[in-house]
Amino acid sequence: MKHSGIPWFGHIPSHWEVTTLRRLAHRIDVGIAEAATHAYADSGVPIIRTTNVRADNIDMREVKFIEPWLAEKNKSKYLFSGDLLTVRTGAPGTTAVIPRRLDRSQCFTMLMPTLTEPNDPHYFRPF
Repeated sequence: MKHSGIPWFGHIPSHWEVTTLRRLAHRIDVGIAEAATHAYADSGVPIIRTTNVRADNIDMREVKFIEPWLAEKNKSKYLFSGDLLTVRTGAPGTTAVIPRRLDRSQCFTMLMPTLTEPNDPHYFRPF
């Protein structure tokens, strides 16, 4: 073990390297940052809210849907299977991996990195 160089993080295995997320991802974005209640629908594109994100899980019980036109207006904000999704407010740092069933969903104002190969998103989520 060696010290990570980050006081609050502590020690890491000696063969690990401390680096920035930017070096591990080819996309780091933030979800939709505009009001969307006018585009809520009974079906359509799932939009994940911070209340849906649990540690390594997306709680589908109260996932909302938005009209496809709003999702397409914000097409740079699509989430893809394997993306990380990290809460920024409320329970900051809570992170889940987007499952296949939520491929091409969207979210509100959460951090949404897409890791480069060969990085496994399940390995990078905090516990």
